[in-house]
Amino acid sequence: MNMAPARIEITSAEDELSRRRERGRRSQAAFRKRQAQAAQGLSDQNRRLIEGVQKAVDAVHGDERQEILDAIANLANIAGLETKDSPLQDTAPSSGDEDITIHVLTGDFTRNSKSSTETCTQISNPTPQRLDCGIWLDPMHYKRVSLPPQDIIPYLGPGSKTFAGLLFWSVMDHSLNGCKHPHAEASTVIKTGLGHSTATQDVKVSFIRRMVEARLEFKKTGSISAEHASAAENDLGEVLRNLVETDYRARGKDPDLWLSCVSIEQRVRSIAGNSAFHVLEKAARDEGEQELREVLIRVKCRLSDTGVCFGDGPRWNVDVVDSIFLDPIIQAMGRT
Repeated sequence: MNMAPARIEITSAEDELSRRRERGRRSQAAFRKRQAQAAQGLSDQNRRLIEGVQKAVDAVHGDERQEILDAIANLANIAGLETKDSPLQDTAPSSGDEDITIHVLTGDFTRNSKSSTETCTQISNPTPQRLDCGIWLDPMHYKRVSLPPQDIIPYLGPGSKTFAGLLFWSVMDHSLNGCKHPHAEASTVIKTGLGHSTATQDVKVSFIRRMVEARLEFKKTGSISAEHASAAENDLGEVLRNLVETDYRARGKDPDLWLSCVSIEQRVRSIAGNSAFHVLEKAARDEGEQELREVLIRVKCRLSDTGVCFGDGPRWNVDVVDSIFLDPIIQAMGRT
């Protein structure tokens, strides 16, 4: 049997994955460089601002209009400059008697003074880089990825409430945070999850963790921070899955016998029937009879211990799926 074509496919896919990782590393390095440059730029801007305020303080003679004196005194106070040897020393800065609350999302700020509360709105600016009141924002800090990785699209929005979505996000959360119920040793779970294929054996656990964090972050916030962006490339999961499937076929294994959460939902529904399946789905949402809800909790724990990483999410051998769901299906059928 000639294995050369399969080996060529594996090598080609591995090269592609290596190139993607290298692009991810370069992207992170470039991002850190831009962050450092932006931070340095803001630092220089702050320094020039303080120097400018100091010049304004030094230029005060004391015969200026009171509102000008008050404004300069307030700026000096925000900048942390001394005014004791200046005509401003007898001018009480307004900021000393008030707290200022900034509403970052709206750009509004509220002054809470001893005598009154006043709400102000900033004049809109097409490219704002700072808010008034001496608070500076680093725009690079808020750069986020707004598109989800392809592999989690079936589990977002309404999909997060389906049987498949409930199982998927439970496994994601288990892998990151664990739970209070008994589980297999972490080393065993890692060996099971990554040791099943040559395509995943050399993938670092820390990278898999970042992939999980990125996906949970998107589910929660609708975007992914720059910190996790390299582990959330749009088709990264698909590339790794192709590697695993190529490796499986080269070793005579049928990758179609390993089921995703969507495939688990389809299989359980086909075996249990619609009525019993809806009972299971309700229990998976932690609704319905307590006994069956506890059964589904154990199911989620067993899935988290037995899944293998295909890159685009965890998968389970069909025999493992049948053994995990046999008892819950029987119990659900008895309740219809």
